[in-house]
Amino acid sequence: MSTNNYILNLLNIKDKNINIITKSKEKMIKNKNYKIVEGILTYNPCHCPHCGIINHSTDDIIKWGFRKNCIVKIPKQGNCLTRLILHKQRFYCKHCNNTFIAETNLVDKNKNISNNTNLQIRLELMEKQSEKDIAKRMDVS
Repeated sequence: MSTNNYILNLLNIKDKNINIITKSKEKMIKNKNYKIVEGILTYNPCHCPHCGIINHSTDDIIKWGFRKNCIVKIPKQGNCLTRLILHKQRFYCKHCNNTFIAETNLVDKNKNISNNTNLQIRLELMEKQSEKDIAKRMDVS
């Protein structure tokens, strides 16, 4: 098993299209210590979400750079706040001249809190405690 798979397994990320590009590093942000992991999300899309054209070759949809620094809040690892800096692949459809961004089931579209963190917050809400305490513990607003 490669280092990439070990890190994805530790972070509980099931998406096979995410590749880790750097080892985790620690960084102080607003007087809090974070573990930062950097990864790339890329794949070959099957169709264009705008016009629906099916991607058969490079004559239909091409890779068009990256959307950098999508900072995803993921659950704590070893009682340490963790962030995933995800570089998402952009695609360009030659038929409708639109661009779109790679999507993952790790985080919803236009969001920066992972679905696992969302689930953890909902589980915490079942217990009798204040929302402010939960937000502070999960480092969300």
